Amino acid sequence: MSELSQFIAAIEEDDDRPWALATVVGVSGSTYRLPGAKQLLRADGTSVGTVSGGCLDTDLLRIVDDVIAYDTVRFVTYNLSADDDEIWGFGLGCNGVTELLVEPASMARPLLRELNEARRVARPIAVVTGLDGPTGGARLLAGPDGDHTGTLGSAILDRSAVAAATEAFRHGGHRHLALADGTRAFIEVQVPPPRLLVCGAGHDAIPLVQHGAALGWAVTVVDERAAY
Repeated sequence: MSELSQFIAAIEEDDDRPWALATVVGVSGSTYRLPGAKQLLRADGTSVGTVSGGCLDTDLLRIVDDVIAYDTVRFVTYNLSADDDEIWGFGLGCNGVTELLVEPASMARPLLRELNEARRVARPIAVVTGLDGPTGGARLLAGPDGDHTGTLGSAILDRSAVAAATEAFRHGGHRHLALADGTRAFIEVQVPPPRLLVCGAGHDAIPLVQHGAALGWAVTVVDERAAY
């Protein structure tokens, strides 16, 4: 099961206790996770995935509590680059800055479903998320051919976002975008996972398939022997 599938399963199987989704939308210096990494959290500390290896969770849970209570989006920046980062209680010494978007599951659920479906059918997709100002939290989803849904608030911003998303597909990787109104957006690019073709269904294929699946790869086993 992919991480996206785990997020959706957690949200939909336990809807009585609300979740919040944290996404890394910016980093600087040495950080534990890169942009695009996600973590699903509940106020009681239950989580799926990680954005920090657990080092930010104590304070992040405070943000999650507010996000769930007020059903709103929050942006938070953790700066661990200072020499006195021990005052935060993290003690990482990794000299990095992590910027997070935290949103209630009610807002994140449609996006997760869209990303999961795109992954299932091996369709590339880019998510453009406004990071500040009037576009903060607004989203636009774009394909490599320029098709898109959602809006950042105006036709000018949408055209700029779609063009930047198309460029991101060509050159790969997540990136920040300066919008025409002076605000920023984060472009998250999801491409189909690598395909692993395993020829032969013997006992030695089992760990290979397990590891491939754990990496989120699309694994196919081929064997003409029906008994296997």
